[in-house]
Formats: sequence, structure tokens, C-alpha cells
Amino acid sequence: MSSVCLIHVLSSNDAPDTAEVQALKEEKIALESIARKLRLQLEEIEARLNKCEGALSAIRRVPNEIMGEIFAFSLETPSPLNKAGREELVNFGLVCQPWRDATLLTHRLWSSVAVFLHHLPGSYDQLSTWLGRAATVPKSLYVHSPSGPPTDNGPSIAIIRELLTCGPALDHLSLEFATTSDLEQLVHSLYLQNSDVPSRPWDNLRSLAINVGGDWIDPEDVWFFNTEGDSKSIFSYLPRVTSFSLRLPDEKDLFAPSERTSGRLKLGVPPTFLEHLTSFEFTCDWEGPHILTMLQHCSKLEHLVVDMVNDILYLGEEETARQPFPWKGILLPKLQTLRLKRHRANICLLDHLITPALAALDIEMDGNQFMMSTWAGAELLPVDSIRELVETRSKCQDTLHSLRLRSFIANLDDLLDIIACMPSLTWLTLDNVRFSTPQKYSRFWGSLTLNKFLPLVRNLEVLHIDPQVSKDTIKDIMAFLVERGRRVPPKCEVAVSFQEMAVAGREDILQAWHHSNFDGYASMEEFGLDFRIVPHEDQ
Repeated sequence: MSSVCLIHVLSSNDAPDTAEVQALKEEKIALESIARKLRLQLEEIEARLNKCEGALSAIRRVPNEIMGEIFAFSLETPSPLNKAGREELVNFGLVCQPWRDATLLTHRLWSSVAVFLHHLPGSYDQLSTWLGRAATVPKSLYVHSPSGPPTDNGPSIAIIRELLTCGPALDHLSLEFATTSDLEQLVHSLYLQNSDVPSRPWDNLRSLAINVGGDWIDPEDVWFFNTEGDSKSIFSYLPRVTSFSLRLPDEKDLFAPSERTSGRLKLGVPPTFLEHLTSFEFTCDWEGPHILTMLQHCSKLEHLVVDMVNDILYLGEEETARQPFPWKGILLPKLQTLRLKRHRANICLLDHLITPALAALDIEMDGNQFMMSTWAGAELLPVDSIRELVETRSKCQDTLHSLRLRSFIANLDDLLDIIACMPSLTWLTLDNVRFSTPQKYSRFWGSLTLNKFLPLVRNLEVLHIDPQVSKDTIKDIMAFLVERGRRVPPKCEVAVSFQEMAVAGREDILQAWHHSNFDGYASMEEFGLDFRIVPHEDQ
């Protein structure tokens, strides 16, 4: 260190002399050296401080069960994991040991797998190990074959067959094939091996879904679904499940326009298979009474979904003679939920059912036709069919608690008649239900008030409201609920949405509340109302 005194030059603006300059340079070098050492010490201290903060962070104390729930939310479980989803789950486990422990302890993360035959991942051992990590959680396997020209999926089908023969127990199996040949190869091979291995996963399925696409189906393979003659259909080889979903190829893809033979074709679903079902979903636009022919054997059915794929249930005399069913009515004594999807104007299926235990009715008309239709050609409510089902044949007014109507242009009196015959409703959903004029929207809610309808309703959903009547509809709904609340316990959850972006908001709800509230309640919550605007969803 220099002996030159630097106090004067450091505390003033005077220029340093030669000796002071040299002394300043020496001191600068010494200070820079000290600063480097201190910086290194500071970096070490900060690094250690960061480690301490990391060790004290809340994320380290999150239980494995909570981390597993976070992973499940990220992967959208219980949706089946495709290749990308499985890779993401594996990557979670590579972050650190606690994360890996959390993934392995959350068994449902491993319980549902979706695979494609044309690039089936790994081997039988890898898929079996993956599903085995689900432990006792019910497991699901979704198998898809590619669309396009036929390919050799033999090796992949062999792996799937081994899984269904020797793999972990499965609860649900979904087979979605673009060709009948892959499905035939798999099911027939399992049938031929039925005595080789006891207690196979295939034989102990609870739920089975079969979706046969219309791609690359040879017209000569129509026998695949048929039981004419001595041949057996593919359905003869299925295990006895309690839940079954069946989607058949579109009629236009399977049958030539000049040969409308779908009504004369007899589906070969054995009665012994149908009589075990408690849940049945059927998607088909073929002509003929195929669904009614099957339903007559479904005495244990509790849940039924029929998707007509925007077509009409046609019952020709020839087809009905070949496939008879009870015209006076098919009794489904245990049926609780009935959902009709994408139907056209006549829902004659309702005219042939007897459902004394029905608790939920869900009817959706042909959405595409609905959007294009004018009032003159609109999809109107089948009021007679609904009322006869509920009041005359089934007498289920006391058990029917839920009604959902979607994609209708409603006649005001018809809709009121339907609601009048369901006095026990606790849940009502009107989804994209329109009237011929804006004035009838208000008349509808006023009529509910005047006739004291829906006395027990606790959940009310009015979805995809026409934008031109959105704010008025909120006022009308609020007025109905406030008046109803004076007669019965008013507690009710209400959800509304609009066909387009939100055209009304919370302020409109509050304004409607203050306009209708004559009893001095401080808030809707105090009165018993939970009134919400839910996001618009593209349908």
C-alpha cells in the first residue's frame, strides 16, 4: 500500500499530482482484487440462500396425493392418454424422485390408454406394465385403426389380442376401426382362443364400445353385421358386458344409393347379449326398426342413448315384418335415463316405449337441419309423443325429475303442455330452444308464472339464448323465479348463456333482480338464487 496520503485528492476536485496518480492506481488494483473476492463470496452465499429458500418452498411440502391431482388436471384425466400424453406423464416423473413417486402413487394416471394400430407403441410387456401401474383402479383401453387404404395391422392386433388374453384386468374396451377386417380378425381370434386361457380380460369386461367407420368397407362384408342364413354376425362372439356402445357405418358409405337394403338387413346382436345390458348407446342412420328389435330384449336397461345421425326412424311394413317387435309397447321397467340425439321431426321411437321408472329425458333434434330451417319447416317439439310416453303409457310423472330439450323451434303451447305433464321436475335445461317471435319468449315465462309450473325446480339452464332477446329473457326468468319463490322454497341454481359472445352481464342480472324484488330481500343469495352467466361454447 502506498505511503502517499490520498485524503485530500479523494475529497476534492483537485487534480492529483504524479505521486498521487501512482498511489491511486495501486489502490484501485488492490480494491478490485478485494471486490472480486467479495463477489465470489456473495455468489456462494446467494446460491446457498437460494437452496435454503428452495428447501423451504411450499411445493416441497405438497403431499404426493396433491401433486398427483395436479398431474391429473394437467393431463385431463380421466381422458385416455395417447402417445403425447404418456410421454408427458413420463416426463413428470423424470423431474425428481418425489414427482416420480407422486405419479406412481396416483394410480388413475395409468388407468386409461389410447393406442393406434399403425404405430402401436412398444410391446405387450410395455403396455401391460403401464396398465399394471393402475393397480386396482378400473382400467380402460382405447384401440383405433387408421383411416385410409387397408394396411397390415396383423402384428399390432396380435399385441392387442395378447393384452386381452393375458394382460391386466380391464373395465372398459373401445374398438374404433375404419375397416371391418381388423375388427373381424381381432374378435374371431379371441373367440377361437376362448378355451385356452381362463378368466381373460376380454371375458370379464364390464363395458365395450364398437365404432365401425365407413372407410374401405367392401359391400361383400355386409354379412359381417347380418344373421341371415347360417352365418353368425360379429356380435355373436362378444363377451357378456353390462354397458355397450355401438356405432355403425353411415348408410351412404355402406350401401349403394340404388340399393337401400339397410332396412332389410338383420343385425345379429343376440338376445342373450342384450338381456345383460344396463347401459346401451346406439348410433345408426339405417332404415328399419333395428333399435326397437334390440330393445325388446333389454329388460335390465337403465340408461339408453339413441343417436339417429340426423335421420328419421323409418318403419316400413316389409322391414317390420322381417324384424318384429311389440307394437303395443316395449317395456323397459328399469330405464332411468333416455337420451335421443340428432333426431328429425318424427320421434316415433317414443311411441313404442314404456318406461315407468324414467327419471331423466333428454331430446336433441337435428342441429344441422335446425340451423338451416325456417319457421315453416322447423324441427318442432313432438309434444304428442312425449305426453303419451309420460302420461299415458309410462305414467312416470312422479319419477321424471330431469328434462333437457335442445335445438328446437318450439310452439309455445306445445312446450307449456310438455312442462305441465312433468310436475316433479327438479332440473330443466332449454338449450337453443327458440320461438317463432321474440314476444313469445316473454309469454312463455309469464305463462309459467301464471300457471304455477315448475314448483320443484332446483336447477334451471337456459342456454344459447337468442341475442335479440337476451336481456329481456333474463328479466323474464328473474320475474318467474321471484314470483315462484313466494309460493315455494325459492332455492334455485340458474345458468344462462348466449348464442354469441356475451350480450348481457352481471349488471343485467342485478338490474333484473332489483326490478323484480318486491319483498325487500337484500340479495339474491339471501332469497335463495344463484344466477350465473356461463361462457358460450361452440356446439
